[in-house]
Amino acid sequence: MYEKLQRCTYLKAVLKEALRLYPPGAAARYCDTGNEEYKGHRIGKCILCISCYVIHRHPDLLEDPDEFQPNRSLDAERNYDNVYMPFSRGMQDCIGKYFATLEAQIGVLSLLLNFDIIVVNKDEKPSSRIATRRMNGAKVLFS
Repeated sequence: MYEKLQRCTYLKAVLKEALRLYPPGAAARYCDTGNEEYKGHRIGKCILCISCYVIHRHPDLLEDPDEFQPNRSLDAERNYDNVYMPFSRGMQDCIGKYFATLEAQIGVLSLLLNFDIIVVNKDEKPSSRIATRRMNGAKVLFS
């Protein structure tokens, strides 16, 4: 089954785009111990908090950032991995990101194969605290 999932490139692209729009971690923390500078400001020996949600939707980094476009990650000419960080990046990277991605693929396939899914509230707004979630819960109908 693992080998078959690896061939589901469009499913992976859909999940990647969903994680870009709704990253499970709303923000990432980075600790710096050096004498780093950013735009003339010393940021060494500090903790930086970065909003993955904002970076993923910044219009200077992506074209039509609020649109759900799974083909973004399939386009070899437009590499957006440098702005894609739903599981954080670098030393603070999520240790379970590969398992979570595999589990999400299996979950989505199971739902699609067994149910017709209807979104009940298309105007639901996301809410970010520690993790990104739906403000009033995700209302869907499985039939």
